[in-house]
Amino acid sequence: MTKTKSYRLRIIAGISFFLFLATALFIALFQSHSLAYNDHYHRVLTSLTQLEQASQRLEQRGAYYLENAPRDFESYFRDVQVYYKNMQSDLQQFEAVLTELEQEQVNYQSGLHTIGTLGLLSQQTEDTAFVEDIRNTWKGFKAGVTDKLGSNEKEPRLEWGAEFLVEQGPILSRQITTLNDNHRVQLEHNQQLSQLILNSSLIVSGIFGLIAVVWFFYSIIMRVSRAAEACQRVANGDFGYKINNKSRDEIGLLIDAFNQLSNRSRLVLNILGGMSSAKNLSQALELLSTESQAFFHADFTGLLLPSADRQSLYLCGASPQGIFEQISHKTIPMNHNHGIARDIRQAFREKQPWRIGEIRLYSVRNANAGLLRDTSRATGCVEAVGIPLMIDNKAFGMLVFASHDKNSFQNDKVALFNNLGTSIADGLSRIRSSTERAPLKKAG
Repeated sequence: MTKTKSYRLRIIAGISFFLFLATALFIALFQSHSLAYNDHYHRVLTSLTQLEQASQRLEQRGAYYLENAPRDFESYFRDVQVYYKNMQSDLQQFEAVLTELEQEQVNYQSGLHTIGTLGLLSQQTEDTAFVEDIRNTWKGFKAGVTDKLGSNEKEPRLEWGAEFLVEQGPILSRQITTLNDNHRVQLEHNQQLSQLILNSSLIVSGIFGLIAVVWFFYSIIMRVSRAAEACQRVANGDFGYKINNKSRDEIGLLIDAFNQLSNRSRLVLNILGGMSSAKNLSQALELLSTESQAFFHADFTGLLLPSADRQSLYLCGASPQGIFEQISHKTIPMNHNHGIARDIRQAFREKQPWRIGEIRLYSVRNANAGLLRDTSRATGCVEAVGIPLMIDNKAFGMLVFASHDKNSFQNDKVALFNNLGTSIADGLSRIRSSTERAPLKKAG
């Protein structure tokens, strides 16, 4: 049975579309997360820079006070109103920037559900740790400043506080500066890595795209072009032309269908042309036997023809000497409505082939099957099929093919000869009427 359906190209197209979609989605997600990552790092760097500047201002404010602080009582209260207020403002600004940095980390961590899966960011744990380190350092620094200033906000120990800022401020500044530098290096590294991954993805996508284009050209365009050229050759009269094909995909099935169409077109034309040039029924049977070999293996080709009174059918064939003769003196009686006669009448009535899967078994089950037994013994055939030949809806006879092997006659190929039954009947009728003047030679 010829395969009539295939999903290979559709499967390949579906897989290719899925890969293209997956690649595009990966690149889009990668770009999105890379942008989010870079934006996050820029925000962190901005906050670290602000913290670095705030810590440096605190250090400078302490140094300035120690160098310029007056020692008289009146100036002290003026410094409480000005210097102490500015110091508290610097501390509050540092606290505000640090709080903003912590909030940035919280917001960023909440958006990392899929980024970690993609492996785009590996620094989120370190980001959280360094913020906690700054917070802990700041807590100690702030507690130290508060302790040095004392609990009396109206009369704080400004000089002690300034000394603490000068001593501990550089430590805080160096820690933040180091973190700032590390994050700048990390940001540059991540940007380079992201660009490398993106470029690699684009290169791989380009390679797959090139492979897809080459495959499409050779597997689709070239094969369709060959099919179009073959169709043009058949249209120009080169019937029977075939395209070499080993593929079982949709285009392969299309080419198979074309080859069948071309071959069957050649068969039809050869039969019609041969019938018009055949000089006798023997040549006509030889033509039908030869042309049928391209579709199925028939070891015997004959004609079942009605007797003069149309009460029986006799089987004729071509002898090795090219003489059209009756195969057996036995006939198939048609004057009853059971057994073989019933099956043959049904075939003519329905214009469908008469199939005999096993001649020996069929002849045992049906009466008046002597002709079938004699033919089977004479030819060695075990399977047969009969093609009803009709002219103006009247039975002319039956074209019989028989084979030594079982399952030799496929339904679609038998159907082709069945569709040609009327044309074959017309040709045989013309030949018979012009040549059958002498009495038919009967088998001894």
